[in-house]
Amino acid sequence: MRRRAFVSSLALGWLVALGAAHAEERFAVVIGNNIGEAEEVPLKYAEADAARVAAVLRDIGSVRAENLVLLQGQNEEAVRRALIAINERIRAGRPANTTLIVYYSGHADAGALHLGDTTLSIDELRGLVQGSAATFRLSIVDACRSGGLTRVKGGTIIPRSTVIVRDDAVGEGTVFLTATSADENAQESDRIRGSFFTHYLVTGLLGAADDDRDGAVDLNEVYRFAYDNTLRASSRTLGGQQHPTFHQELRGKGEIVLTRWSAPVDRAFFTFPAGQSWLLIRGSEQGPIVAEVNAYSANRTIGVRPGRYYLMGRASNALLEGATDAGRGARIAVERLDLTKTDYARLVRKGGAFAPSVAYGVAAGYQLRSGLYADSGPCQGAYAEYAADWAVATAVGRVGYCAGRFSFRGNDGTADELDLGIRGRRVFDLGRFSIRLGIGAALAILRQRITLTDRAGDQSLSIREQRTTFGAHGDLSVGASYALPAGFFVGAEGHAMLYLFEVQQTDLDPGLELRFASRLSAMIGKRF
Repeated sequence: MRRRAFVSSLALGWLVALGAAHAEERFAVVIGNNIGEAEEVPLKYAEADAARVAAVLRDIGSVRAENLVLLQGQNEEAVRRALIAINERIRAGRPANTTLIVYYSGHADAGALHLGDTTLSIDELRGLVQGSAATFRLSIVDACRSGGLTRVKGGTIIPRSTVIVRDDAVGEGTVFLTATSADENAQESDRIRGSFFTHYLVTGLLGAADDDRDGAVDLNEVYRFAYDNTLRASSRTLGGQQHPTFHQELRGKGEIVLTRWSAPVDRAFFTFPAGQSWLLIRGSEQGPIVAEVNAYSANRTIGVRPGRYYLMGRASNALLEGATDAGRGARIAVERLDLTKTDYARLVRKGGAFAPSVAYGVAAGYQLRSGLYADSGPCQGAYAEYAADWAVATAVGRVGYCAGRFSFRGNDGTADELDLGIRGRRVFDLGRFSIRLGIGAALAILRQRITLTDRAGDQSLSIREQRTTFGAHGDLSVGASYALPAGFFVGAEGHAMLYLFEVQQTDLDPGLELRFASRLSAMIGKRF
């Protein structure tokens, strides 16, 4: 019995020692600096991006607070000292399984990081990372310059490479992950209040990149997620497409987990509807953007710190927005929340961070125009229009038809009009109501048909005549519309019109004539 207890104790001690030897210890140095060299425009979000990365690594990246160094606005000497100190701690701990993560966001060129009025060479940074005693080293560089609304960020230091390949070995060595390829610009955006690359990097680490939905985000997954979304977002900017790059120097190429987003019990979890793009904002609409889940994301659930959040989502025909509280351990299905819907045309006119640049709509309805002559009746018919809404104005293409009756020398006739026009419209939104002021012009085809009857004694002679005239008209309009669910709307407009068309003044002398008219119209439409 004593021998068996001794052997059991020895085996238990060996297993504990083996587990301790293989337990992973993680360290991180996270650097952000908005200020570069004297001629470089200060950035707005580099230091904030660094804080976001540090928070994710601490919360769900297994980096303990005492092993994390966050440097904001520091010079090259402070950065160098921090890296050396971390490396000394790692070496002193004689690690069997240690990870070092170094992140940088700020100005740079192909040869150095620009830290205020000081520089840290790329070669020195690479040496400090590669020279670490950590078994796995990850360097992430989001280097940037500035310019315009989307500030252009400068140079990439690592050439583009292929993503890491999985096998059964433990990852050992160094990986460099950068925001761009060597000949491109990285960018930051006022819409997302941060760098494109870091924005999607953090979103991916929070769970959006978890393609296999195993509750963990590995290096493969977050690289693919950041690459695809950065490329998609930057393709719409003046700075042009931005391709994140990946370079590896690994002996073992195993699955390297960066975050376990679904494990912590002190997180709140949001699940977003499929096929929609969403922004998750801390606090209020003006707060910091925590994450973005787009329509293409395979995993629709992310984990965040408990608190109050503002959500903005793009459905097929409207913006969904509203606030909710997310408590510790809460699991919130976003599609069940009572959110405000705003159709895209109204959203475009409102502007804002999540507004599309243009929205489209169609409408059709009834129209009634006054007669062009004293002896002519109203002309009534139908019309259809296609509209494109921008923030400042709406452009409208319109086709219409109407028919009416008139009298000429005691004879009855019919007249109809086909017109094709364009309009400019200014719309002012007041709740669900919108006031519409417009100006338009159109080309028209006016056609008359009349049967002339000539009586001589008991005999009568009927002669059918048809005349087609081309003309044009302009108009000023005022109207109102009311927004219905699912993007539909109803409305009415009044028009003051001025016609210019050709008339037969004598048998041999046709001439041009101006006529005033008015038109009323009612419509139903839908915006997309």
